Amino acid sequence: MQQPSYHCRTYKDVFDYDVDYDTAMAGQALHDIEKPYVFQWQKDGSSRKEYTLAGQGAHHVLSIAESMYRGIPSEVVVAQACAHGAPSNPKDEKDVVGWIKAAALIAGKDPVRAGYLRKDGEGLPAPHKQEGYIVHLGDHDWVLTSPASQKSIAILKNTASSLYGIHADKNPEAFNRFRNYVGSQVSFMYINHLSSFPHGEEQIEALVRKIIIKD
Repeated sequence: MQQPSYHCRTYKDVFDYDVDYDTAMAGQALHDIEKPYVFQWQKDGSSRKEYTLAGQGAHHVLSIAESMYRGIPSEVVVAQACAHGAPSNPKDEKDVVGWIKAAALIAGKDPVRAGYLRKDGEGLPAPHKQEGYIVHLGDHDWVLTSPASQKSIAILKNTASSLYGIHADKNPEAFNRFRNYVGSQVSFMYINHLSSFPHGEEQIEALVRKIIIKD
């Protein structure tokens, strides 16, 4: 994740004004709180499939609803809701409004009365605060982390087969447990980083040998 604190400092250093640090940091920190729920581990070592709410992965709306239910200040809730899309134009703002409305239904809140939406219920409180944009920037690392994870898992399939005779297609449960253990010790981002160098797969194999000692 690109830390919102970095963006906050940039606004201060470059543009010579302060944004609300606490709102930006809280909005980012709260955004993924429901991921442990939507991505529960299954018995075969795979992750539970994430379903969608209001056109987004369910964790987004559920996390907003949790913050609403807990009485988190409205400024933070709005900033948090911007994680998957900032209100840069009417269409994008409509998306954020939709996520807030869905979350409010779950939390049993009136989004207008609670201050999440403007009085007509069709837009965010105006003028828009910049903290929501910062939360969106902070959450934007998925453009790297998602493909990095996919590529790393593909490499680990070859590694599991060559080093330990674990074939992902024949024994997916064994591979899932192998993959999950390796991923708990070093990040898939690190594995993807190694793979970008010459002889990267050899370096990954050496790394895995250090992590998993064969009896």
